[in-house]
Amino acid sequence: MAALTASRIVTLPDANSNTIVPSTAATNQFATGVSSGGVISYAQPQQQNVKINVLLRSANYTLAATDNKVVLTTTGLTIQLPTVASAAIGQEYTVQLYNVATGTLIPNSGDSGVTINGLSTITMSPFYGSFTVYTPDNAQWLLA
Repeated sequence: MAALTASRIVTLPDANSNTIVPSTAATNQFATGVSSGGVISYAQPQQQNVKINVLLRSANYTLAATDNKVVLTTTGLTIQLPTVASAAIGQEYTVQLYNVATGTLIPNSGDSGVTINGLSTITMSPFYGSFTVYTPDNAQWLLA
């Protein structure tokens, strides 16, 4: 594929046949818009206000929608996922063991028939193991 240079013209397949005027963007910048004159604007992706809620747990726990990661500090704990319908599509939850032998991850008791990768229970072991799950469709949990 040829590199896009300032001498190239691209016409968008729309009713107005807008012409795009190429520009050389800096590395890792992405097109963010096109002006009425056809000039592409670029910007560096920004991540702002990224927050990861990490919890330490020594007792059984049901994850909340605002949780991201739970670290188990006691052997044999059970972590219950939130109801799959209440989770945002793509929301990830990570459960990690910290210097403990085992832990269990289960779907919410209110989710009849919902599984994690087809399993009703995920048992974590050995020490320092972890699992990350997400819902792609608000109907099931999958391992990431």
